[in-house]
Amino acid sequence: MTLLVTGGTGYLGSELVRLAAPEHPRQEQAVLEAARGEREIAFFEDEWRSPVLVSDLADALIELAEADLTGLLHVAGAEPMNRYELACEIAAAHGLPTGRLHRGTIAESGLKRAANCVLDSSRARPVLSTAPPGVRGRIGSTWKTGSGG
Repeated sequence: MTLLVTGGTGYLGSELVRLAAPEHPRQEQAVLEAARGEREIAFFEDEWRSPVLVSDLADALIELAEADLTGLLHVAGAEPMNRYELACEIAAAHGLPTGRLHRGTIAESGLKRAANCVLDSSRARPVLSTAPPGVRGRIGSTWKTGSGG
């Protein structure tokens, strides 16, 4: 199983969901239901995050825990993605078509939320021997091998 982390609260939330419903993280389940036409949900094209595979994040955190560093460090995926792009990656990783995934915007939804929550990991990257890459194009391979988190 692969978990995707979209920030500090995403990680904590993913871990809680993993414990409560280990078969699928909540976001993954929503994407799969939408891709199969079982659920109507809009995935925002104007909401940006820094998703990272849990296995990549774990490697980075272990390395940072062993380093002699102080201060605030953000560790996130290197490549910003919007929610729609991420949903397409998840659906494709499960062999599902992306044509049923609906694009949307925060403005259309009427929700009041931050549009750009991309984390700046530039301070952490130089001290990591293997800084976490993005998830684009990697979700499917980790699902197939079971090494994603």
